[in-house]
Amino acid sequence: MALTPPKLDDRHFQDIVDEAKKRIPQYCKEWTDHNVSDPGVTLIELFAWMTDMVLYRMNRVPDLHYIKFMQMLGITLRGPVPAEVPVSFWLSEPQPNAVIIPAGTEVASTQTETERSIIFTTNEDFFVHPPELAKVSARVISGSKRVFREQNLRQLEAGFDGLEVFSTLPNVDDALYFGFRNDLSHHILGLDMDFDDAGGAGIDPTMPPYIWEASASVDGREGAPRWLRCDVDIDTTRGMNVPGVMRSWGSVLSEELIAQ
Repeated sequence: MALTPPKLDDRHFQDIVDEAKKRIPQYCKEWTDHNVSDPGVTLIELFAWMTDMVLYRMNRVPDLHYIKFMQMLGITLRGPVPAEVPVSFWLSEPQPNAVIIPAGTEVASTQTETERSIIFTTNEDFFVHPPELAKVSARVISGSKRVFREQNLRQLEAGFDGLEVFSTLPNVDDALYFGFRNDLSHHILGLDMDFDDAGGAGIDPTMPPYIWEASASVDGREGAPRWLRCDVDIDTTRGMNVPGVMRSWGSVLSEELIAQ
């Protein structure tokens, strides 16, 4: 709960003017013209304006007082810390081996006409690993049962075979799994996928009714979620109805990526 600093004096300009006019009969009974056209009232308003400014400054508690109040409550100020921002590094083309982004790599924000660029520095080494696809399988609903259909990777890579991503009539529990041998945590994963052209009746191609998730159970922590939602950067497949590219990422992206 935030502490609201009290006002030492809550009077304003008009309050001060009204209070001064009420005191006129007590100190000067001969003064009977209290209209704004009277020179004496003009002087009252002038001094009320000056007093109002003094009260405004008095009610603004200095920062030093706030610090002392926090110290009395046992609150101490944290020391200065560097700003942190998320940064994405993109490869210019696919690489056969892991690429290292060494600690100390500098990244600058965009410089404008009015603002200088801000330079950030990475504080540890980071490796961009090429994904090692190990398994592709689909989970479809057959009757009242879930059926897993594992695909032959060699035939898929050679383009000799295709697969049905979902059931003939897609169901809620249908899923497509991509399993990887290596850890792809904090990686952006792109998939170039070739689909048979379809109309996609009944769906909005710009908002397809499926989600991307990544397995998050590899660390073995108790209570950790089984799957984590991934953000989709781009999806040009129009709901898996035309060939295109899907690109997504998550804070954890390991072992399996699932669309369901």
